[in-house]
Amino acid sequence: MYKKIFIFLMSFTLAHSSFSDNVEGSLSSLDLYKLGYQFEVGIDQEADQAKAHTYYQKAATKGYAEAQYKLGRLYYSGDIDGRADFAKAFDWFSKAAEQEHAAAKWAIGYMYEYGSGTDKNVKEAFAWYQKSAELGYKDAQVSVAGMYLSGIGIEKDPKKSFDWYLKAAFQGDQWAQVLVSISYTNGIGVETDKYIAFNWLKLASLNGFVPAQHLLGKAYQAGDGVKQNNKYAHVWYSLAAGGGSDEAYEAMRELEGSMSEKEKSDAVGLAIRCNTTEYSDCI
Repeated sequence: MYKKIFIFLMSFTLAHSSFSDNVEGSLSSLDLYKLGYQFEVGIDQEADQAKAHTYYQKAATKGYAEAQYKLGRLYYSGDIDGRADFAKAFDWFSKAAEQEHAAAKWAIGYMYEYGSGTDKNVKEAFAWYQKSAELGYKDAQVSVAGMYLSGIGIEKDPKKSFDWYLKAAFQGDQWAQVLVSISYTNGIGVETDKYIAFNWLKLASLNGFVPAQHLLGKAYQAGDGVKQNNKYAHVWYSLAAGGGSDEAYEAMRELEGSMSEKEKSDAVGLAIRCNTTEYSDCI
């Protein structure tokens, strides 16, 4: 009796497994990629990196570039089994890059820059960053800009550095927006213009970027590119401190030494309003 039940269950399991394999075999690379993504981020079920890897692998083997890139990321991060495999990550990024996948090209550049999964080679890193940047990938544009600024991997060129930071800034990269502001403030690769510098800081700050908020507080305190205003300086220091910036907190406390109790009270009240109106009252 028990033997018959066991044989039945085994037959059912094998039949079900065969059916599942047949169904998956008929899925397109895009469908397999979508299944991998659902398991990676936990859509309609708990996240399962092992299953995400399985489906990404199947889609990647069929040549789907985004799956190849995702598979590379899983190997790089070690999210599959807790152990990173940089060599496999590099291989899968390379396969995706062959299909003009911009993020994969940036990833190859990053691995060359730091010697992960391949020999360290900053010139190769720059070349791959450049390829990705020319496809419009903003992280790569920031990387290219940084290498032009430092002279690592390519001859130093502050003007080209600024141009690449500007491209990334126009795509909404908040670090790039801050770096464009710093470039305008200090005349790095562009003529000094503190008004434009202030406005780039303002843009990043209104989107909640803490480093920009700290610098915006400094601009208000010093009157750089804007009329000097301690109240607004205190507000932006306060907002940045609330976002975790210890430097902004120290600057706020130091500023308070030159403010009256009423000025401090007004600044605190304004900061509270700013938090509830998405900063629209803070500029």
